[in-house]
Amino acid sequence: METTTGRKLCQTLNRILNRRYNGWKNLRLNFSLDTGKEVSDPPYETSTGHTDDIRQTDTQMVLCHKKQMIKDSRLNGNFEIPVIWSFSCELPKPAARAGKCLGDLLLELLTDKFTNLLYLKEIDQKLTEAEASDASIPESNGSPDSEDPLEHRLKMNPLIKYFLENILDEKELIHYYAEKIIQTYRFPDKHLLIHISAQLYENRTAESKMYFADKPFALTKTGKKYIQLLTNTESGQKEKEYPIAIEYLRTIRKLMEMPGEGYGLLILRKNTEYWIDGIISDHLIKEEPAIEFRGYLHWSAICKDQELLEYQNGDYQIPMAVCDRDKDGWKSNLKKLDGIVKDSSVIEKTICTLIDSHSHGTSIVFMNKDLLDFEIKRLCKFRRAYKVKPFPIANSTDALKGITAMDGALMADLEGKCHAVGAILDGEMMVTGHPGRGARYNSLVNYVHWVLDREEHKGEETKCDTEIPVCFAAILSEDKMVNLEVPPQKKHKVLRKS
Repeated sequence: METTTGRKLCQTLNRILNRRYNGWKNLRLNFSLDTGKEVSDPPYETSTGHTDDIRQTDTQMVLCHKKQMIKDSRLNGNFEIPVIWSFSCELPKPAARAGKCLGDLLLELLTDKFTNLLYLKEIDQKLTEAEASDASIPESNGSPDSEDPLEHRLKMNPLIKYFLENILDEKELIHYYAEKIIQTYRFPDKHLLIHISAQLYENRTAESKMYFADKPFALTKTGKKYIQLLTNTESGQKEKEYPIAIEYLRTIRKLMEMPGEGYGLLILRKNTEYWIDGIISDHLIKEEPAIEFRGYLHWSAICKDQELLEYQNGDYQIPMAVCDRDKDGWKSNLKKLDGIVKDSSVIEKTICTLIDSHSHGTSIVFMNKDLLDFEIKRLCKFRRAYKVKPFPIANSTDALKGITAMDGALMADLEGKCHAVGAILDGEMMVTGHPGRGARYNSLVNYVHWVLDREEHKGEETKCDTEIPVCFAAILSEDKMVNLEVPPQKKHKVLRKS
């Protein structure tokens, strides 16, 4: 086998994955002839399922590999040779298990499709042609979450789409990933979990944990930290009296009220059956996989304090896949404001104040004064925002706790003063959405690009032209992740010259 076979495929996927998952380090897919040597660099347990060999460092190297006997019909023969696919990357420690599951999934998708070296050779050729193509394609808008022009081009090729669609289509990949998490950690069906998260009890949303185990804990060792439920019928079968099943949603939701802080429900499982066994202390069962319900249509799969999967309002999210989850990672984007704002430290202080004040996620749009007045007037005309007397956000921590609990964004000037709250932002679709992110993130990213595009291209009656337009936004997610979205700098090149 030529050493170059599969190289272009790996190079292309590495480019796409590194761009898509920009919080990962040293991400690398590789395909090679299996020489019989053990894959041991970097040192990380690669067995399928639960991975317990966790290195005690701030970051962890994740290595997945999959061996395969692959046909070679490029010439006259049709014999098989041993090959090996590998995936490696360096992730923050809390994301290592999720990275392992996603790596295994990528290798499964590739080995399922590429069963012959002839396919690899043909795809390498098509990828090379696509990369060199001069076809007319939409420009990237500069956002890390916008579609790569190369990805767009690849999706247009029927052969490439057949072999790589499950990876190129990020939303489809995330759904495959969700299924893999459910199967690997033996959770109930994800649709059942969604139904449970939507249940209310006396108008309260579900905020509780479910731990999953194969057998009950020994009462003599746990004492009062483990309270078992007893059956009320002669059958003595809790799997029939307290099942985790769609027909028993109201009972399940009521029993979810039992665990207090530091406790969760213990769910026993056998094959595809699940039932509630009792209440147990987090401390006793923290090694077992769990589902943490965090509110209406919001839950996360976790194991050993590592988040594996998040679901919220119809969207699945790979915990470490959206961006660098370092709480200060957004600050690197502040340099994009050079030449746009007089003092970026004011913007930084304003965002930091919001980070300290919000509890359920919020967002803020910054604009130059004339554009801000124009937008607030337009939105308030249709009751899509609430105009307020301008106040400095950085000095209003206490007031912000209530304001950020409202739906909608804050609207501020470049000096960090808030002029409107609860803004429901509109605009024509300008950028490709990120399927792994929620409505708040996608709408804010689209809005700031739409506003600047409108100011640049549309007629005098629909734009504000007193000043050079400035518009960017900060999006603060409920899980404390922060994104600073600054549109391409070419829209502000005149300002840099002044």
